[in-house]
Amino acid sequence: MSVRHALALNALASDPVERAQQLIGAPYLWGGRGGDALDCSGLVQLVLMLAGHAAPRDSDQQMAALGRALGDDEPLQRGDLVFFPGHVGIMADGDTLVHANAFWMQVVAEPLADVIARFPETTPQPVLARKRIG
Repeated sequence: MSVRHALALNALASDPVERAQQLIGAPYLWGGRGGDALDCSGLVQLVLMLAGHAAPRDSDQQMAALGRALGDDEPLQRGDLVFFPGHVGIMADGDTLVHANAFWMQVVAEPLADVIARFPETTPQPVLARKRIG
C-alpha cells in the first residue's frame, strides 16, 4: 500500500471518482471488497461509502437500488454508474470508465467504448442501465 491509498478513518470524500482513481492498479479478485483486492461492485460500494452513500454489495442490487436512470439523450458525466450483465463501473468523465475487471485483473480507467466492444456480439444489450447518483 502506498500513501496515496491512505485515508483518515473519519474522512469522507465528496467525490467517489477521485477515490476510485486512487485505486487504479489495485488487484482484481472476484468477491473482493477492499484490502488486498476488489471486484467491480466492491469498488463501487467502497467509493460510494467513502462519499457517504450506502450501496448494496452486488452489481444487480446496485442497479436496482442506486441513482436515477438516465434517458438515452442524457450524456454520461463524472460519477455516473454504468451497469452491464454482471458488471458495474463509475464514469471518470463522459467517455472513461473506472472499474475493477477480470480482463485487466486490476482496477483501470479505460474508454467505455472499449469495455462495450469486448462483449460478444451475441450479447443483446451490453449496457443494461446508466444511472446518476443524486
